[in-house]
Amino acid sequence: MQEDDSARVAVERLARAGCVAADEEVAEMLALGPHPETLDSWLSRRERGEPLAWIVGHVDFLGRRLGVEHGVYVPRQQSCELASRASELLPAHGRAADLCTGSGAVGAALLAADPTAQLV
Repeated sequence: MQEDDSARVAVERLARAGCVAADEEVAEMLALGPHPETLDSWLSRRERGEPLAWIVGHVDFLGRRLGVEHGVYVPRQQSCELASRASELLPAHGRAADLCTGSGAVGAALLAADPTAQLV
């Protein structure tokens, strides 16, 4: 099967499973260059509803790639606005808490915005 054909079939599989951004998800998977059997396994996991971040092991959040292990709460893109606003409000050398939120994406964004901040 040609690469274009396999991508099309993969997009169709995810779309049938209800993934609304199937083309973007397949592009992200293919960018990692998986072996065909690995791609098939990833697609099967995604069809069963497993988050893409758990499958590929990372999520992009405010321009940073964060590792995400199976079972960790996946930061949502909607949280980007929260993290951006929090970094604007955090004073220089300020202190912030990022507790019980999963991957620590908001805290990582705060430290990226101000490396002198303290994160607890």
